[in-house]
Amino acid sequence: MIAFKYFIVILMTCIGMTAFAQPGYYYPPPGNVEYHNDTLTICPPDSLPGEPVVLIGYNIYVDSVFYDNIQVTDPGDTVDFIPDFATLPPGNHEFCADAVYNEWISEHTCDSAIVIFGYNLPFLEDWSSGNFEEQLWIPSSGNWVLSNNEGNPAPAAEFRKDPIQTGYAAGLESYPINALGMTEGKIWLDYNLKLDAIQSTGVEMMQVQVWNWQTRVWYTVAEYSNEDGNFTWESEHVNIKPRAMNKVFKVRFLATGINSADIQSWFVDNIHIYRQCDGPIDLTIDEYWTYNLLTWEGLDGYYDTWIHWDDGVNSGNSIGTGDTVEFDVAARWTPAQLAAYHNAFIYDIAFFPAESAATYHVRVWTGAGPDTLVVDQLVAAPVIGQWNYISLTSPVPLDITKDLWVGYHVDTPTGYPAGVDDGPAIDGYGNMMYYDSAWSTLLEINPELDYNWNIACRLFHNSYVGDLSFNIYRKTNNGEFQFYDTEDYWEYKDNNIILSDHYCYAVTMVWTLNGDTCESGPTNTACEVIMLGNNQPEQDKTVRVFPNPANNWLNIESDEEIREVRLYNLLGEEAMKFEIRNLDYQIDVSRLQSGIYYVKVKTENKEYKTKIVILR
Repeated sequence: MIAFKYFIVILMTCIGMTAFAQPGYYYPPPGNVEYHNDTLTICPPDSLPGEPVVLIGYNIYVDSVFYDNIQVTDPGDTVDFIPDFATLPPGNHEFCADAVYNEWISEHTCDSAIVIFGYNLPFLEDWSSGNFEEQLWIPSSGNWVLSNNEGNPAPAAEFRKDPIQTGYAAGLESYPINALGMTEGKIWLDYNLKLDAIQSTGVEMMQVQVWNWQTRVWYTVAEYSNEDGNFTWESEHVNIKPRAMNKVFKVRFLATGINSADIQSWFVDNIHIYRQCDGPIDLTIDEYWTYNLLTWEGLDGYYDTWIHWDDGVNSGNSIGTGDTVEFDVAARWTPAQLAAYHNAFIYDIAFFPAESAATYHVRVWTGAGPDTLVVDQLVAAPVIGQWNYISLTSPVPLDITKDLWVGYHVDTPTGYPAGVDDGPAIDGYGNMMYYDSAWSTLLEINPELDYNWNIACRLFHNSYVGDLSFNIYRKTNNGEFQFYDTEDYWEYKDNNIILSDHYCYAVTMVWTLNGDTCESGPTNTACEVIMLGNNQPEQDKTVRVFPNPANNWLNIESDEEIREVRLYNLLGEEAMKFEIRNLDYQIDVSRLQSGIYYVKVKTENKEYKTKIVILR
């Protein structure tokens, strides 16, 4: 139960020794001194002098100060010694042992080691053992008892008024707790507290304190009084990181006051001490035909996001002259639009090239105009007709005091090389073009070109000096969550899906620095909306959409009159719309392509949304 880790070596003093060494004799030191598995082992000298010289024991010294003495019965025996850790602080120590003879004391045999001991985190005390001794609590007063009549639930530790104390300070002190080596996250002290008061004097106190071996001072981290009389069970959550992180520490509940007769009892229960690291939040899932895309939010000071003005989809259109031409295209952001990304770096640029004969350079500019080119990087082998993700040779620090322009340069002998979305244009931001020796918008060049360039850039910032990664957990159908994969970025694409299965996900953050690793708690659970077969999402049973997957016909049933049904493709484009005044309806979907569709059903009083698969 007690998790000890110590490294100690020990040395001893001599009892009954004579003042002078026997002439002509050699008095050898211990053969070896070694700590292992909570025990100091002292090996006998490699050779003993023989009669009349007799080995009678060992002296132990810690950091050159006498610590203890051990006597031996058989000089040839190996001696095991367990130190008293109440008198030995954690940390680096030098341990030395002398062999004590009846006529002399040998020289030292020494070793250096690290002493670490105490309960490992997490630590929990609910008093279910029925005593203080089980987990080595030390009450400094008989007023501290265990109550079987109170608790949350019972039993609980109780400080009673009797015997009446005046000018008192009575503590209930924990055994040491070991957080050495922990550097990441926070250390929390949770507990439940209750007061039964007799008088409301405001001077009878309960102080919650933390002590560590580095400072050797008790720090009060929370304080309560009888000023407002009784209070029922309160759940407290106290961050003790400054006093406990990377330390061996103790906690104490200290009852103090002028006259204990002014209270009936303090009660303490459910003491929980644990380390917790911050984690990601707001996990969402986007379902596609061949994969699920997971995205989640970070924390303040952490950015890993793509910014863009287009809708993320190539429309099948591209821009050019059909002849030899050079031009630049860019998306633009103002300082006000970049203000949320303080201290970020530009790591990657994504774009959609459309002409195999063209040469492409990704570029970054800054300033009004723009006036400064800061990146000009050749794309050696662009893949035509799809998104290309280009990592910059050197990440570019983002200057949020200047306009940011991100795009690419095109040198083409033919064709229409620059991919666009289907608009409408975010004019002056998503459609900038350098053509005929001037920057303009596409609409200024040709009012019919109401598009945005397919351009995006990845902004990343991490104020954390260690390494951050994410663990992905997945649950299939009605199974249990299992570790699934690790990801370094703030999104994850699961390509290993089967349409007939149903998946749920959760994500944790893993912090790693100086050998310490801390995994956060999980995000919210994000599940696929699609439920194949005749199953329906738990969110609504009043509307039924089936079968799923569907082939040629899709059935809609409702307990309320159906007013309208709409189907959308994954791009959000409306594929079908029906106005209905009935409790059921059958839709011919035979002309729709196979894929995933959104279904929106409006009834008299609600709107129901789900996803279906059309599969042939």
